[in-house]
Amino acid sequence: MEPMPIVTLTNGIRIGNHSSPHTFTFEDGTVLPACSDERALAHKLKAIESRAPSPCGRWTDIELDFALPAASYVSIREDAANTDVDVILVALPMLICLRESDWLSDENVRRKVRCIRRTDRTGNVIHIDRFCI
Repeated sequence: MEPMPIVTLTNGIRIGNHSSPHTFTFEDGTVLPACSDERALAHKLKAIESRAPSPCGRWTDIELDFALPAASYVSIREDAANTDVDVILVALPMLICLRESDWLSDENVRRKVRCIRRTDRTGNVIHIDRFCI
């Protein structure tokens, strides 16, 4: 599998895209490339749906949980050990899976794995110095 894409922001922070099939555009104009389809699919979260009729009975309510593939746990640890990256971007559901599995107890993973923080509610631009944990 190809390595995760990594770019250096104008403030010197080196950002990696762990598994997103989408590009990320930062406020300094830097674009972090999308992962390959192979990498994105290999780390795709498994959605676990619990369905129930809504109280009014006109639609179905779905409660979503996610499971992270075993290969993703290994890949996250390997990526976090890479000294060429400061921050590894993952999707929020993936970060939640890591929290619930106690994988954030790994020092490198805890120090590097983050989610994006957009500059505003409607824009598709990401801060270069603010990340969600």
